Amino acid sequence: MNQPKIVDRENHELGLYISSLISHCYVLAGYQQYNERDISLLAGKLVADLKTSYSYMTLGEIEFCFECGVKRVYGEYHGINMRTFCKWLQNYKTSELRYKTLVNKMKEDGQKAFPQVSNEYKHEHEMAFLRNVFRQYRAGYPLERLYPVYVYQRLQSLGYINHTAEEKQAAMKMFENCKPRNMLYMSEETREYIIKSEAMTWLLQKDFDEWITKKQAA
Repeated sequence: MNQPKIVDRENHELGLYISSLISHCYVLAGYQQYNERDISLLAGKLVADLKTSYSYMTLGEIEFCFECGVKRVYGEYHGINMRTFCKWLQNYKTSELRYKTLVNKMKEDGQKAFPQVSNEYKHEHEMAFLRNVFRQYRAGYPLERLYPVYVYQRLQSLGYINHTAEEKQAAMKMFENCKPRNMLYMSEETREYIIKSEAMTWLLQKDFDEWITKKQAA
């Protein structure tokens, strides 16, 4: 019960863990090769789902769930994709009544090992992460590996970037035919997520390049 829980993890930290876990699944499932861009897209969507529906689970449980899934404990599956992940998580969730009972008891007792950190600390920690992402991109690190969707959404919420609805629609139009490789099934929801992710990445890169140009000119 002392393992880190989804709810306690920062999105970028959780994204790194999930990306590694998905890569591990590809290997266990016998794939000879896989695309890192596809994994990044899957990880971004999976992190959002975990935060929304499975925040009480631990990282160890997610790893155990996926290992069982690859070994077909939950039945046959069709490729490493979001449909498969949802099936694995649902099966694991319904089979873990004991764990859920313990979690509910902890919530009722209100027991916490340490007090929550201040909002000021959280804000400074996040700003340090965002500044580091920009420094890494400026140094030549691939933006798609720096969790561009999360970075875009945070910078937008903080007011550092502000694109009009027209700009966003135009960016999405550029990627309307985009689809990942190595996925045997892709739902409409996944397709829309991919298009939005690619659009946000493109807009973020555009802004980052403009910021770099301004810094060089200053």
